[in-house]
Amino acid sequence: MRRTKSEGPDYADDEAMSVIAEGFDNRSNLIDSLEGEGKDTTESANLKQVIQIEIDNDKDLKARPFKNSKMQEDVISYINLLNDQLDITKKYSSTSSEFTKRWTETYDKRSALLKTFVDWNEGRR
Repeated sequence: MRRTKSEGPDYADDEAMSVIAEGFDNRSNLIDSLEGEGKDTTESANLKQVIQIEIDNDKDLKARPFKNSKMQEDVISYINLLNDQLDITKKYSSTSSEFTKRWTETYDKRSALLKTFVDWNEGRR
C-alpha cells in the first residue's frame, strides 16, 4: 500500500526481498513451462522471455526510496545485471564464445547478489 505524502516516503526496504524473490520465481516458473513444452531455454528468444519476466516484476524497485542505501545499491545492481543479460541475448548468438563469456560474467555477479539477498532476508546484513 502506497503512503500519502504526509505519511513520509514509501520505503521499499521491507518488501524488496519478497519482490526480488517473486521475480526469480516467475523466471523459474517460465523456464519450467518452456521446458515442459519442449523448448530450449538456452536459445536467445527464450532467454529473452525469462529475463524480461523478472525485469518486469522487479523494475519498479529501481525508482523506490530505501532507508538502507546498501540494500538499494544491491537491488539496483541486480536489476542492472538483468538488463545486461537481456542486452547480451540481443547482441550475441547464444552459441557464440563471446555470449558464453559475457553471460557467465553477469550470471556470476547476479548469483552473488542473490546470496546477498538471502542474507538480507535472514537478517545477516
